[in-house]
Amino acid sequence: MELQHTPEEENRLQVAYLTPEMFEYYWPELQKILDMEPELWNKHYTKQNIYDRVHSKEIQVWVVFNGQIIRLVFFTQRYVSPNGVATLQIFWMYGVGLKEVMVLLEDVVDRFAAALDCTRLEVTGRKGFERLLAPFHPEYQYTVFSRPVRTVREN
Repeated sequence: MELQHTPEEENRLQVAYLTPEMFEYYWPELQKILDMEPELWNKHYTKQNIYDRVHSKEIQVWVVFNGQIIRLVFFTQRYVSPNGVATLQIFWMYGVGLKEVMVLLEDVVDRFAAALDCTRLEVTGRKGFERLLAPFHPEYQYTVFSRPVRTVREN
C-alpha cells in the first residue's frame, strides 16, 4: 500500500469503502501502518480487535485513492450515546493530503452517516485537527482525558 500524491491526480480521487473481503487483502499493509503510530489507537483497540470488528462490520475501513495509489486510509464506527444520539465517528486516519480531500470526504461520510441513521458526525484527532476542520464549521464538544482503571483490592 503506497501512500503518495501528485497534483494531477486531484480530480480523479475517489473515496471507497473496503468490504471485509477487500480489507483482508490490505490487512498486512494496514498492520504496518498501524505500527508506525500505535499511540493513536492502542489505548482503545488491539490489532486483533480491529480485525474482528471490521469483519463483523462494526468498524468500516475507507480509502481515498486515484484508482491505483491509496492516499489516505480512515476507520469509522457507529455508536449511540446514552441520550440516544446515533453518531458516526471517524477515529483513525493515516495518509497524505487530508486538507485537499476534505470536501470529497465530507460528502461521502455524510451520506454514509445518514444511511446508518446517524444524526451526528464525530472526528477524534490530535492537535492540529481543529485548524484542519475549521472550514467545515465543526462544533468543539469536549476534551477527553483518560487513564487506566486502578485495580481495587478487597481485604
